[in-house]
Amino acid sequence: MDGKNKVYTHGAVYMGKSKDETDYFMTKNGAFRKPEIMTLEGLKKEYGDKYEVWNKNNQ
Repeated sequence: MDGKNKVYTHGAVYMGKSKDETDYFMTKNGAFRKPEIMTLEGLKKEYGDKYEVWNKNNQ
């Protein structure tokens, strides 16, 4: 790697925020699992604290 590109092992789609300000994401989590809705905290438990939220409006 040249240090200019980031490598990610998982992607999730932001679905929205609940009234209590919890962020929800749709995720697949592997070839043999059904798609599911998870919180950001759930994704952190599954994949660790190294994440980045990308928003096309904030490039």
